[in-house]
Amino acid sequence: ASLVALSGCGDDDDQQTACAGSPESDARELVYEVREEGGASPEQLSGTAEILCRRTQVLGVEGAVVRADGPERITVFLPEGAPGGVGDELDRAARLRFYDWEANVIGAPGTSDPGARPIASFSEARRLASQRDGAIVIRAEPPRHGFFVIRNRALLRNENIRSLEQGVDPATGNPTIGLDFTNRGRRRFEQLTRQIAERSKEGSAPHYAVVVDAEVVALPTVDTAENPNGVDVPGVSLVGAITVEEAETLAKFLEIGHLPIDLRLAPP
Repeated sequence: ASLVALSGCGDDDDQQTACAGSPESDARELVYEVREEGGASPEQLSGTAEILCRRTQVLGVEGAVVRADGPERITVFLPEGAPGGVGDELDRAARLRFYDWEANVIGAPGTSDPGARPIASFSEARRLASQRDGAIVIRAEPPRHGFFVIRNRALLRNENIRSLEQGVDPATGNPTIGLDFTNRGRRRFEQLTRQIAERSKEGSAPHYAVVVDAEVVALPTVDTAENPNGVDVPGVSLVGAITVEEAETLAKFLEIGHLPIDLRLAPP
């Protein structure tokens, strides 16, 4: 496992200009449209450009140039030889959320256990979410297919994480991400797992959900035998077909921070 350090384009004067300057004449342009109504503020554009800059370095691209072209778009210039899939990775939001699963998942009418089986179609899930204030649609964790509707009442977010450590579960060989909380984040995680542990004592086996970009990446239970009060610093085993390299990139993206605005890659 390798500890992901908090470093990047914005940590010192030299790195602040890492994605500035003039692009190469044969650079490939990626134009990202700002999806915020009315465009974005200068502060949002600056923060987003810095995150995109740091992400190019995570993806192994050296010499990228990032420009905010007014309030409605940001252009990334990739040097010749940059990997072809960079554009599909740069604009992911990388929003991390922790939820008390059973307290927030909403099933279709008549469902006795709403968290047990996903809703098959996105349109059905979206219709159900539209009937509940503050509800959102998230994708089920692989290998399950479908969607869940949950109340958007996250107890932990990106800002509650101090650092992440990407590794491998020795028992399964699956990628893992170990989380180191801030002081406030630890208190919130204790609150989350304590209330889950209380429900476990009643005979159920409740979960908390780890959601990244509207997809469940982990759905752990709380081990009340070892942690009767529910306090446990998590090492999240990522579900689904994800490689160690993909998990390392995800960990670094999460630690850099989520995009402050929504972007969409414009067609070439």
